[in-house]
Amino acid sequence: NEGSQDGDEVVQVYSAANKRPVTLGDTPLAIKTLVGYKRVSLAAGEKKVVEMEIPVDRLAVGDVEGKVAVDPGVYGLTVTRGHGEELVVEAVVEGSAPRDLWAVKPW
Repeated sequence: NEGSQDGDEVVQVYSAANKRPVTLGDTPLAIKTLVGYKRVSLAAGEKKVVEMEIPVDRLAVGDVEGKVAVDPGVYGLTVTRGHGEELVVEAVVEGSAPRDLWAVKPW
């Protein structure tokens, strides 16, 4: 908190797959997806280290058949307070095939 008043910050984490297609059939996919956030209360002038776990299923995307999976590969994770500063780190999902998470069954 760089101000002279106590306040809150919301730390946000967004993911983007480096090699993921930008469309699924005719459906556009999000360039970035919010995968985590944490609200932090700070006294005036206070700094804190914020830790968050991002479960791998938050990196999943669904296809037109209702199958939801996490593709192996490198994902960029962008950490931001929502105004200006960003920290970009990489997360690696290992494997040679998508990890199936669930499928939407027809009614």
